[in-house]
Amino acid sequence: MPCTSPLVTSIHRVDGRFSLKSILGVGSHAIVCLAQNIISDEEVAVKLESFTGHLSESPLEREFVALTNLQGGFGIPQPIWFGRESSYQALVLDSIATPLCDIVASQGGLLSLNSVLSISCQLVSRLEYIHLRHYIHCDIKPQNVLLHQSDSRHATTVFLIDFSVALQYCDPATRIHIPYQEGCPFVGTPAFSSISHHCRYQSGCRDDIESLTYTLVYLLRGSLPWFSDVNTSLSSNVICNLKRDTTVETLCDGLPVEFVTFIKYSHSLAYGARPDYDYLKKLLEDCIVQPVCFYLT
Repeated sequence: MPCTSPLVTSIHRVDGRFSLKSILGVGSHAIVCLAQNIISDEEVAVKLESFTGHLSESPLEREFVALTNLQGGFGIPQPIWFGRESSYQALVLDSIATPLCDIVASQGGLLSLNSVLSISCQLVSRLEYIHLRHYIHCDIKPQNVLLHQSDSRHATTVFLIDFSVALQYCDPATRIHIPYQEGCPFVGTPAFSSISHHCRYQSGCRDDIESLTYTLVYLLRGSLPWFSDVNTSLSSNVICNLKRDTTVETLCDGLPVEFVTFIKYSHSLAYGARPDYDYLKKLLEDCIVQPVCFYLT
């Protein structure tokens, strides 16, 4: 859609060189636009957030810091520019890809098992990368996954996006993990959050893994016992209770047994433990019966 949102009607360019073209999406704190570099003709994504002038770090600033620290990661957006533009803050990113949710919609609301497994193996690798660089994402969900197909049309790269609530869980210099604590503020999306995070316990790598499991089941089923197209407004407490009351076997009924093992493994991880990413990828790869290629338009 054209850039007609009240947030951006007064802005036509960012940093003098990125011309806003259309709106890609609207989030809780920012709007994402497609833009074009008028010098190189390269298409980029621009996130815009109202500038409040508060001293505390804004979500867009947090995302810029996180992505700067994660630069060079495969399937991770690369920041091009960050700064003030009129009365807004703007973050320019290099990744333009197809939202996973659009792919799901084009497939009638569900993806095949092989497709989900192919995506999930790459997502485990993305989590491994950001975890080893001392970050946790804190908002793993289908809406934060993009797919980009190379010119060869034989390779699809899975991108993990939106690091606005990402947390640096370990000091890079000292390698000291942030302490376990209770009463932490809730961030992220209730439907895909870990049970521990619902209870306001400090998040760790294990919570990203648990969120990934809910994402994978949702992609295969099109719903979760606590979340569906017709049931999207349950409170966080109700969702938490439903997660506790739903056995892993019930959640994964009809799916390969490896999914049960995957979820139980995520539940078994201690706070501060490093997940065995190779083990998780092997579980998923063992279920793939043939290579998967996405043909994106």
